[in-house]
Amino acid sequence: GEPIEEFDARREAAFRDSLPEYPLLSRIDQFYQDAFFAIDEISSLRDELKQAESLPSDDEAKAFISGMLEACEAATSHQMGIFLSSS
Repeated sequence: GEPIEEFDARREAAFRDSLPEYPLLSRIDQFYQDAFFAIDEISSLRDELKQAESLPSDDEAKAFISGMLEACEAATSHQMGIFLSSS
């Protein structure tokens, strides 16, 4: 069969390609995978979250978007990036 690394790389690329209007949010493609957003990406991340906020979504997605927007505000005020840890 296909090596797991190749499978993961192919799956991640397919996920990113399916969300071209959300290049930063598409980094969060697995629950058990870290994601990092550098300080110079926070403004763009906030823009993507605001755009996603207008989409129909369930309560969990709305809570995630709200939490990420709060994280963007904190990151901006403290001039830092955001690290989402899977552990």
